[in-house]
Amino acid sequence: MQSTADPGNQFTRKTLEAISLWSETNMQVLGQLLDCSASTAREGLSLSTELQTSVFEAAKQGQSYMLQRLSELPDAPKQPLDYYQKSLMACVDTAEQVYKLQLGNAQVLLRSAEQVGIIAQQASQRIQESYKELADKLRLLYAPA
Repeated sequence: MQSTADPGNQFTRKTLEAISLWSETNMQVLGQLLDCSASTAREGLSLSTELQTSVFEAAKQGQSYMLQRLSELPDAPKQPLDYYQKSLMACVDTAEQVYKLQLGNAQVLLRSAEQVGIIAQQASQRIQESYKELADKLRLLYAPA
């Protein structure tokens, strides 16, 4: 029977232990990347929902504007200046509403981008910590006895 002080056995044992440490760390990192991807996907879904709601609201307002203009169209030849003035005021109101919707969309996009940035930063920090722990464990493993 060979002694445990045999350099070949020690090398094999340390190599297997190092491979095990690398495997564990890679599994941790993979888990962290999957968590990051899932969180980013959730944020993207939330963003998509909010933007679609906004698009629906803008379409509804556009339809309302057109229906209002069309309902007043038969009276336009009788009082063209009134019709023009009402059309202009309705157009300005609609443009203001669309502007507010777009401003809201920009705020939603900014919030979502910030959230994704935070998610990525946290994942990056956890991954760095995993590799730092691995480096520390490998240093201990290969430190002279």
